[in-house]
Amino acid sequence: MANFTYHTLLQESAAADAALSAYAKLFSTTERKLFAATAAGGDPDDLKVDFCRRYRLTARQYNAVSAQLRGRIESIKERRTGLIKEQTGRIARTRQVVKKLSKPPKTQRGASPETPADRAARKEKLHHKRRRLKSLQQRLESLEDDQKKGVVRITFGSRDLFRAQLDLDANGYNGHPHWLQAWRAARNGQFLVLGSRDLS
Repeated sequence: MANFTYHTLLQESAAADAALSAYAKLFSTTERKLFAATAAGGDPDDLKVDFCRRYRLTARQYNAVSAQLRGRIESIKERRTGLIKEQTGRIARTRQVVKKLSKPPKTQRGASPETPADRAARKEKLHHKRRRLKSLQQRLESLEDDQKKGVVRITFGSRDLFRAQLDLDANGYNGHPHWLQAWRAARNGQFLVLGSRDLS
């Protein structure tokens, strides 16, 4: 069975924007609730009737929510394998740097030995690299543990935007309400519509 994707431009109007924004919010809220329910062990097929009744969705609308969520989950699972490989490589490279910094550099014939200032700079750099190595190892352990247990973590709205609230000024926000507005817009800014050739 072939799949087709169609693109169109909508006529801009306040009424259309309000309607689409309201539906995007409903769709996104339902998706987040469905993710929480499935993460707790629920089956999307078994949850369908309850979710349609609770959020006043048609079966096709629920299927769109479920399809988008499944896509997110599968994408994260596929990407995680690559992240584990990348993290393993970073750890190996950082270990090499730590090993190199742990010993005073070999003095070439005619070259000056390491000065106290050089030694202090090397030790400071070694300290930071050891901290980074520990952080990388913890991240790798977390990824491998999630993969082993089949756990999927999703930050709806993006992890980067969530962290932006920790330093509002540096990230261009003039207060928490300003950030919160951007956060809600990112979490509720899209929806998926499933079509069918038997519908006109």
